[in-house]
Amino acid sequence: MVRAVEDIQEVFEFACEMSISKKSIYPGCDSISKIRQLIQKGIENENDFVLGFFEEDVCQGVFAFCHEPADHYLELTLGFALNKAVWKDLMNYLHEYYQKYELYVICASVNETLREVLNEESGLFQNEQIEMQLHKPSFKETKTPVHLIEEKDKEPYIAMHNKDGWWTGSRILEREDLFQVYIAEDGNEIVGYLDLHVKEKVHHVFDLLVKENMREKGIGRALMQKAMMESQDGLSLEVDSENEIAYGLYKSLGFKDGLRKTTVIVKC
Repeated sequence: MVRAVEDIQEVFEFACEMSISKKSIYPGCDSISKIRQLIQKGIENENDFVLGFFEEDVCQGVFAFCHEPADHYLELTLGFALNKAVWKDLMNYLHEYYQKYELYVICASVNETLREVLNEESGLFQNEQIEMQLHKPSFKETKTPVHLIEEKDKEPYIAMHNKDGWWTGSRILEREDLFQVYIAEDGNEIVGYLDLHVKEKVHHVFDLLVKENMREKGIGRALMQKAMMESQDGLSLEVDSENEIAYGLYKSLGFKDGLRKTTVIVKC
């Protein structure tokens, strides 16, 4: 049986057991405190929700969602299932109650069960990414000017922003509680930007882009040095596993490899 979860105690022990035992792996759910935070957020936030799957009142699955109804957008922020059948039940539930939605799932490359289910759902698999972390950032000043975005920068920033995902430049700028945006300039021209997610103690490089004709000139390094300067408690990011240049940059800055994962988009 599937139902909405209103009390974290109904599912918290199951989620922790699955995470600690590695029986089910979901990116971003690698600590007890993070699991608690994601479930609580799903319960308390107005549009978000948490679903639990129960067999004779015994929890067999828990799933937390970020929900933007105006945009028909769902993101699975936490997902633990006892077996493939529970994942299939989840997908059937979403097809019934969230038709015409796009579901975004972050699938660990080692989670073969979830990958199999998403393939059966004709999910659109994005490029594989590598999670990377820097625990003690150290930084150097660079010659390339980098500064926090100003009003005059916003229009060109939005125009050049990566448009592949839900988080467009406009949406990033609307959420000053979540993001800081840094701009790199060459003369009076914006040649790169970095979106830094600052909600958590360990900051996260959400997006980094340098204009194609200005690459391999130290601009990406300058933007990263600025992010490191602003992230003394640690910094994380993801990089496409095939992007050898960016991967080499992050390794040279001291980042260490973590989990490999893929974003998968499913039409409900």
